[in-house]
Amino acid sequence: MQWCTSSLISDDWRTSGAVQYTQMLNQRGGIESDMTFMAQPGSVDGFYVVTGAGSATRDMDHVAETAFNKGIKNVKIREVTDDIAVLAVAGPGSRSVLEEMVLGGQPLDSGSFPFSTWQSIQLQGPGMEESVQVKAVRISYVGELGWELHVPCPNPIT
Repeated sequence: MQWCTSSLISDDWRTSGAVQYTQMLNQRGGIESDMTFMAQPGSVDGFYVVTGAGSATRDMDHVAETAFNKGIKNVKIREVTDDIAVLAVAGPGSRSVLEEMVLGGQPLDSGSFPFSTWQSIQLQGPGMEESVQVKAVRISYVGELGWELHVPCPNPIT
């Protein structure tokens, strides 16, 4: 995806479970949007991309147009906005809040779950009849400790 972003997304990065925050560029090098990239498990060239909800359609169009203009023919985009809810848990107490919900004792300390990485975790909070598997992304845009929880919509945490 480096063909339309401001960051080099290397093979080493793709296998590390890392999260790459970057900007999507236009042909003049100007910033069109900011987004977060995560490699898809088991995929050689698949990405899970998160962008602002208000710019998703425009950003998908920009990626498709950029690929076409560069002669890249095998780009497939699947819109999952209606399939996944993204919840932010941030602040000094965010780790404690999540630790009370994580099943299986999965550690959330900085050594086990460093900043700018993601892991699948199983959560079950108060009042939830069943647990839910979520993509937990150790990232925050508020200057504090935090995670984004990417939750399948049939199982939103409320």
